[in-house]
Amino acid sequence: MAKKVKKVECITCGVLILPATAKRNDGQCAPCVKRFDKKREMQIHNAEPGCPECDGSEIISFNWQFAFDNRESEVFKYLKYLHKKNELKVGSKYTCDVCGQYWYLDGTGQFMTFVSEERQLKIEIWNKTQLLPPEKLIPTFAAIGGVLFDSGYCGKELHVPVRAVMKSGEVFDKALVSIQAEAPVAPYQKKIYFIDQVKEILPSPYALSLDVRKATHDSEEVRMGFAPTAVRTPKGETYILNNQRNYFDFKGIRGPDLRLDSEFELDMDRLPPVLNEDWEQMEFIIADMPLGMY
Repeated sequence: MAKKVKKVECITCGVLILPATAKRNDGQCAPCVKRFDKKREMQIHNAEPGCPECDGSEIISFNWQFAFDNRESEVFKYLKYLHKKNELKVGSKYTCDVCGQYWYLDGTGQFMTFVSEERQLKIEIWNKTQLLPPEKLIPTFAAIGGVLFDSGYCGKELHVPVRAVMKSGEVFDKALVSIQAEAPVAPYQKKIYFIDQVKEILPSPYALSLDVRKATHDSEEVRMGFAPTAVRTPKGETYILNNQRNYFDFKGIRGPDLRLDSEFELDMDRLPPVLNEDWEQMEFIIADMPLGMY
């Protein structure tokens, strides 16, 4: 099992990245490498003042504190145009003086994140609603087990894969309860629900075991976008889970069937099947993180 690696800041936008990525990209994250080619760099430098939405830089999140501390950074110029509109139950709403775009500054005052018009409605609900996990659900969460995740968007998120029966009658077999302090602004949180919409929480028949989920979370990148964890089926077949995973549902094999493959030796030229998980297709059920939990 790979050891967890301390992340470092991208020298351009300040987002946290793996040391291997920083070394490969001269200190930048992958989006910055792609973004700042010669044509795009000229466009940004010659753009009208305002926020990233104004200049077309495609930045959706940047380190606010990093911008204050680094006047030569590409994001320093945004400080002049983004101002606090009001405080939320955690963090603050900022708007751009030029275009009026809504941005969210997290409760630590570190990360500033773009908020779409559709997402604003979700944040309004989140802000006015107490969403602490109900006491009756705590034993179920504890039995399933959660993995602590920090993407840089929502602070620390405790992820628990569940089968969620909603008050609306909908049933989600591959939902992910995210217990978090910050507003739900992460771009991968596309399908957002709240814990007060839930009628019942059950173990998902597709969820990976806790030790496998932890291993995928702790896996280290061996190349850009590829952080492998090897697992084995009861029949001895090996699969590679790429990056953090919560579920497995492939060719009749389900998450509980898999175990970590401690004997696997990685050969980039002869890889077993590699499977990814699309978080944007997953139902995120947001709950407030109790004070002092992490």
